[in-house]
Amino acid sequence: DRELARRLLAHLNEHIEHYHKAIWWEMDPDRRYMLLDGFVAPNSGGRSVASVVENRLLGIAGNCLVLPVARGFHLDPTFKADPDDPGVLLRHYQPTTPIPPVQVSVPTRGVFAEAVMGQCNSCETIDDTRFWRWHEAPTDEPTTIQPVSTESRRAEPPDVRPSSLPAPLVAMQAAPAAPDPTGLAAAAQLLANPNLFREITGLAANQQSALSAFQASLDAAKFFALEGGKLRMQERMLEQADRVLQRVRQARERGMITPDQERELTEQALRAMISAQGSPGEVTRQIERAKSQGLLDSEQASRLTERALRSWAEATAPHLTEERPVEALLRHATAQPDANVSLARGAESVQVRTASAREPLREVCGFFGADLVVSEDDVRDAIRLAAERERRTWRDAQGMVLSEDRESQFGHLVRYWLARYGAISSPTLVHAQTQALAASTNYGALLAPDPTEAQVNAAAEAARAVLLAGAPGSANPANLDDLVEDALRNAHGSRRDAIPWSAVFVSACVRHAAVQLGLEAEVAGRLVGRDALLQYHDAHRVYVREAYRRRFQDRRDGTYHAFRPDERRVQVGDLVVLDRRATIADPGDVVQFDQIPTALTGPAPLHADVVVEVGEGFCVAVGGNLGQSVRRRRYPLDGQGRLVVDRGQLFTQEDDTGALAAVPAAGPTTGNLHARSTARIFAVLKLVQSCSVVPGQPKDGGTMV
Repeated sequence: DRELARRLLAHLNEHIEHYHKAIWWEMDPDRRYMLLDGFVAPNSGGRSVASVVENRLLGIAGNCLVLPVARGFHLDPTFKADPDDPGVLLRHYQPTTPIPPVQVSVPTRGVFAEAVMGQCNSCETIDDTRFWRWHEAPTDEPTTIQPVSTESRRAEPPDVRPSSLPAPLVAMQAAPAAPDPTGLAAAAQLLANPNLFREITGLAANQQSALSAFQASLDAAKFFALEGGKLRMQERMLEQADRVLQRVRQARERGMITPDQERELTEQALRAMISAQGSPGEVTRQIERAKSQGLLDSEQASRLTERALRSWAEATAPHLTEERPVEALLRHATAQPDANVSLARGAESVQVRTASAREPLREVCGFFGADLVVSEDDVRDAIRLAAERERRTWRDAQGMVLSEDRESQFGHLVRYWLARYGAISSPTLVHAQTQALAASTNYGALLAPDPTEAQVNAAAEAARAVLLAGAPGSANPANLDDLVEDALRNAHGSRRDAIPWSAVFVSACVRHAAVQLGLEAEVAGRLVGRDALLQYHDAHRVYVREAYRRRFQDRRDGTYHAFRPDERRVQVGDLVVLDRRATIADPGDVVQFDQIPTALTGPAPLHADVVVEVGEGFCVAVGGNLGQSVRRRRYPLDGQGRLVVDRGQLFTQEDDTGALAAVPAAGPTTGNLHARSTARIFAVLKLVQSCSVVPGQPKDGGTMV
């Protein structure tokens, strides 16, 4: 032990600069503030260092900390401010060494290309008010000059033979036929009609009546057959759902699935029973059984029970047309010209139009995949389930929070970073994410505390081969290996808390829902639905700007749109976006919603959480990279269900034990913005469904296709 202690001290003394930097870089800002508050700053009038600098570490030079001086303080004794000459400060700190020259290209007169700064050497910016589009409207070509000819100029003599005389102006006309005798023409036409005495026996009317009665009988038989088929289908769905619950329990007992997978499959089976409109007693019995077995928590059981009772109530309620006021209104509307009456209650709807009223086109709304349409509620629910499932993977058996540096969590970081690359096809992504959690996957030096770059690259290459071994999918890019290795290296950086991973956590939750619902799939060797719901990225600013553009510029539906926090009420599946800069002096310094296209073009420290619950006066969201783990947050809502954005109102965050406090009544209203102030919220990303006209409907004399 003494030898080990001696060797440890020798190692620390030999690398003292490295460990000093590590301590200062990783130190909590509050602790650093208390330490700096114990030293008096020079030329500050007796103030402490903490009171004259911003608590933001810029760098470490030797054994000195570099921090920015707070506004209004000048610690240099040689500097004397001159209120009449603002440039004295610039001249005081101007370097004595010459600045290297910078070459800037500027446009000159007589050219039609203007150089601007960009990724290439020169990009042409076309200004319609200054430049002419030569490729669209070229100048007129002058008349071609014929070449000089040496041929003879002799021409054929004109034809002088006389032509025929023109037609005469006066011509003979044939006399018209004599008129028919008065009255005889109509009588002759009537006698010539072969159907004059066709209806004398009434045979055609009898045939028409018999055909109508026969058609009515066929319609009634068809109606009862369809209703019987629906009842039988409901019975089969109930039987299948009950059988699924039994098989899920058997699979869990045999160790074929994990407890989390058992809970998720149980909830899906119960939802299928509710959709089949089973009896409320049977459905609630299954819900109570699942709750007693620990497969559902109280909140999930309450939500499913409420949904089952509402579905049963809607199915057993009298038809809308059987209500007396509705019946009287429809009878009155059918007797009126140009009537157009629409009534709706739940899933029922009645529409009455007279002949002169125009029939509107029927539409289908939702989120469109390759060959399916998913409702907005199903998409939101799938994103909620994905976020809640990810949170459970970051808890131990006692419910305590697991941190990102645990070896057991590295596979989850790899899954998140793999989902960030939208070019990876969905079959390959699902296979690689499954292998990332396999116990047989060896990450080697990626789990080491301080490996070399060569060791990291070698371990990433070996792990990539394991993740992609036997992977399906044919729509992958040519640089698939590079993307997977980048994901492994980035996960290694996130494990060391060097690379933020909150944005890839959001991308992973949304993309998991898209793949699970079939909105993203590989069809005929091509990837369909890539980045359809969200622009997957490792920076929040990228997909926030894209959601803003899809709403205001592309007018594109079926995806996430950016909204102001006070525009709409919060729903499950929404993304709450915050400005997470360490020091914000005033709420006006927070990123403004209207400035998203310009303020988020460069690096910006942001954060976003996925809403998983909406209650009375609050909503609960799940976010990644919160305290080096996945945690919940509770945000306050106003009376209309919209987010509260106020300097003095704070939100709460889940602690290490899994407890989430209620929203506090008030917070600080002076000084810099609190790290958990709701004034940092500047946008909410919401799902907006797309609507498409059903083909085959008549319109303007044609047919919609």
